[in-house]
Amino acid sequence: MNECISVIIPTYNSAHTLRDCIDSVCAQSYSDIQIIIVDDGSTDNTADLVRKFYDANPLVKYIRIGHTGFEGAVRNEGIRNAKGTFISFLDADDYWHKDVLSELMNSLKSAKNARIAYGGLQFVGGDKNGKFVHDLRKPHSGYVFYNMLEQNFMPIHPALLYRDEI
Repeated sequence: MNECISVIIPTYNSAHTLRDCIDSVCAQSYSDIQIIIVDDGSTDNTADLVRKFYDANPLVKYIRIGHTGFEGAVRNEGIRNAKGTFISFLDADDYWHKDVLSELMNSLKSAKNARIAYGGLQFVGGDKNGKFVHDLRKPHSGYVFYNMLEQNFMPIHPALLYRDEI
């Protein structure tokens, strides 16, 4: 039985990238997902775009707050509304490979006492067809914290999966 992952997508005036972001979450091979889109008071057509998703999909929750300009407040609102045992963040201008959540969940479950699983990421310029910029897909396993510090490798949030009690 799968455990639910709450995917929190903070957004502000991101209608031009948000569709690819949401599509990549909906296409995940891991199926027990709650999608929480927290809109920091967008003035573009973000709300109209998101409405198409949440009207058709009960897994999508849309929360609009007054513009704070503080990404932490937006993420915290998503956490307050998360129902999943696990939490992951995905910025509105990012997108995932279809197996990201399955692979992160398998990694987290295989290490019984682990609280965070992370994976690699690739930076591209522009859009999905843009120029490849940088690859951070380094293999790590076991107790890796000190190794990560030595190599100055700290994964950023789109490549992380957290247990909800963190």
